[in-house]
Amino acid sequence: MHMGQTEDIKVAQEMCMQQTNPYLLYGLSRGGAVAINGAALNASQALIMESAPYDFSRGAYVAKCHLGIPFDHKQLFSYIFPKYDPCQALNAQAIETIENKELPIFIIHSETDSRVAISESLRYYAHVKKEGFENIYFVRLPEG
Repeated sequence: MHMGQTEDIKVAQEMCMQQTNPYLLYGLSRGGAVAINGAALNASQALIMESAPYDFSRGAYVAKCHLGIPFDHKQLFSYIFPKYDPCQALNAQAIETIENKELPIFIIHSETDSRVAISESLRYYAHVKKEGFENIYFVRLPEG
């Protein structure tokens, strides 16, 4: 598991660059984070992210806060997932390199998701708004 980082991004970018027809990018969970990097190639017609973590190590951070244990949550996360690089930039930062500010972006998340908190998708939503995107749609599912 490359946690949506370098190796996952490389595969997604290679696939996107092979496309000659318009395409949509869809990613679920860590795939949503990877899809952003594909969208940064500026060739897709739309980006759809479902339950994508904004920061993969956030779960470890939340656990740290609840337990009151003084440890570096990013180091703990990289211990659990050895392929995770805590020094690599967030996938969300790829949003800043997407040139087409009219690209439709659909963000979907369930309020009952127990693996990725809905606040992660809300962070994506705020980030794309801040970057000047105009066609942003946030779908908040009551269950799923």
